[in-house]
Amino acid sequence: MRHFFVDTFYLIALSNRRDQWHRRVVTFSRALRDVRLYTVDEVLAEFLTFSSPLGAHIRSQAAHTVKYCRPVGDGSKLLTHAAGQVYGTRHERYRRRRAQGWHA
Repeated sequence: MRHFFVDTFYLIALSNRRDQWHRRVVTFSRALRDVRLYTVDEVLAEFLTFSSPLGAHIRSQAAHTVKYCRPVGDGSKLLTHAAGQVYGTRHERYRRRRAQGWHA
């Protein structure tokens, strides 16, 4: 199994159809086989912060993306990260306040 680190660039390009790199990142993502994707809490927070001023729909999509990240070691093939209790609290606050334009 191959391992890749996912940064903010990847998350933004993957989730934003208007991003100039969207098609390339989607094509790359679809080609991935037998891989595990990793990131860290700071990248997820940066992704949420970037998405925050883009409207309620984009904030909702960003929160959904981050919600499905799984802690390292749970056997998931989904994007994984080193989960922390503080980050979980931040994400929950972001999810609840996404309609208000709250920034992480």
